Amino acid sequence: MINEKGNASYNILYPSTEMMEKVTAEADVFVFGSLACRDEVTRTTLNKLLGEAKYKIFDVNLRAPYWGLQSS
Repeated sequence: MINEKGNASYNILYPSTEMMEKVTAEADVFVFGSLACRDEVTRTTLNKLLGEAKYKIFDVNLRAPYWGLQSS
């Protein structure tokens, strides 16, 4: 959801893995981020979903101070 200031917020739901496998298999694209690897449960689920996905996009989710633009 985008608020009046243009800031995004998210609801992270925990549906069953079986439902997510079906949704992922039917989707054109599966976009996932690095936060999905933060613990064993989410890593295991992510690995199952990656096996179902037709096309995968990894959002590396780099943030300062670990990455920044440098001027030439």
